[in-house]
Amino acid sequence: MGDGSHRRSWHRQVGVLWFALLFWLACFERGGGDKRKAKQDEPTPRKPIVAAVADAAAGARVNNDATIRIRLATEPAHLNPFVAGEATVNRVSLGDVYEGLLCERKLGVAPVLCLARSVAVSDHGKQWTFQLRKNVRWHDGKPFSSADAAFTFRLLLNKKVVTWLRGDFGDLRQVDADGPDRLTLLFDSFRPGRRRAFARMPILPKHVFEAAGVKLASAAGNRKPIGTGPLRFAAWKTGSSITLERNDAYWGSKARVGRVVYRVIANRKRALAALAAGDLDLVTELPADEALAHHKRHPSLALFSYPRHAYLAAVHNWRKPLLANVDIRRALSHTLDRKSIARTMFHGYADLISGPFPVASAAYDPRTKPLVFGAKAAALAIRRSGLKKRGPIELLVPTGSRTMRRIADVWVQDAKPHLELKVTLVPYVKVLSRARSGKFDVALLAFTSSAELDVFTRLHSSQAGRENYGAVADKQLDALIEKARTTADPNARTKLQRAIHRRIHVSQPYTFIASDRRLGLARPGISGIITGAYGPLARALWRAR
Repeated sequence: MGDGSHRRSWHRQVGVLWFALLFWLACFERGGGDKRKAKQDEPTPRKPIVAAVADAAAGARVNNDATIRIRLATEPAHLNPFVAGEATVNRVSLGDVYEGLLCERKLGVAPVLCLARSVAVSDHGKQWTFQLRKNVRWHDGKPFSSADAAFTFRLLLNKKVVTWLRGDFGDLRQVDADGPDRLTLLFDSFRPGRRRAFARMPILPKHVFEAAGVKLASAAGNRKPIGTGPLRFAAWKTGSSITLERNDAYWGSKARVGRVVYRVIANRKRALAALAAGDLDLVTELPADEALAHHKRHPSLALFSYPRHAYLAAVHNWRKPLLANVDIRRALSHTLDRKSIARTMFHGYADLISGPFPVASAAYDPRTKPLVFGAKAAALAIRRSGLKKRGPIELLVPTGSRTMRRIADVWVQDAKPHLELKVTLVPYVKVLSRARSGKFDVALLAFTSSAELDVFTRLHSSQAGRENYGAVADKQLDALIEKARTTADPNARTKLQRAIHRRIHVSQPYTFIASDRRLGLARPGISGIITGAYGPLARALWRAR
């Protein structure tokens, strides 16, 4: 009796363990809903080791005196994110050193209040009134007020001031500072994506930059930034490193690390060697094959992946009689094995997509699946087209992109039984030039994206010859885009964005390929990797004792 009881108890324990293991594996499945259907629609990625990076050490004490060393692939010319929107400048200084009225705390999540403690938007979406935080100080101890915010936004009204942000705020008409903690901005129109634009807009200290006048680009403060953020500028060794330190007087949650050193190491192999040797703590922006190979050699390093708001797509030129036929465009999509591309070229670290919005965003309609790869579907679409002459179709590919070249080569072979495709390699600048002039059949390009993406410039018929490279002319799509651009209510606009996604899927102006994920490696004990628009947010990093 005793032995049988022990056996039954042992079997129960094994069953519990198996159930726990299955539950753990299920938690790491990508996607949701019907898992069997998800496996048909998406590649199964290798699972990154993220526990040590994200929160496995959450129970350990944070080492506030620690230094974390991060690789910087290129050295910025300055650290003023108002002047130029270079990714390296923004990665180092936007959000961690400089802050906006709103801030992006995590990629894919709507911007949150930052230097503003509240914001009110008029029903027509043209007037924005911000109540600013009190008791905020610049890193040099000077008080922050609406005078700083008004000064920054008024710079946009002066056409002589060089800034990449004027495109976001080109319709700004009036700036009013109503007391020390109130700012009102009046625009000529409502624009989708304005909240994210505010998160990209750093507020500059008036007392530092006012003397520069219109020569903001050459101001001395660009090399020694004074912001309000949780990290403050400490030192810059040209050609070597940029050091930021924790701002203990920060108005919000303090940075979880004492010091962040961005080390300038252009060569990836040298950066990975420094990581393995313990001279670096974090390396990001790695190609999947290099990251996986290095992790295999150094399994103690933590491998992590994170999404980026960008995607690869093939633009179809509707000016061409062959490609003006929607069934031929659909046939092209049916002849590209995107699932295989995501599995082999991106090692599973890619999301298959059917539209221009990020997969994780509310704007993306999850019911709209990419067209399946298959000979039957391609043949049926071609029969429906009624066209007998079906090629050759030229694939325009940038010479500098090995990935796009490989995709094009795969496409040529996959399509061979149905459509004749040929690859033409030209420099990226010429790809854009030919795309704008309409001198192409199909062009492989990379596009940026966001949850609040306004597709007007890319897909509205009025923009043919500009960023609407394919001269897309779809009256239903035009009407949806126009309505979304004038709808200030975010919930209503999200519904319209999903309708835009569905209409794009029907008309197939692009063959949407994939949105690949970024990979990185971190040394043991590094935690708190939260990614923003330009990479991991340094303020969130910490090293367990």
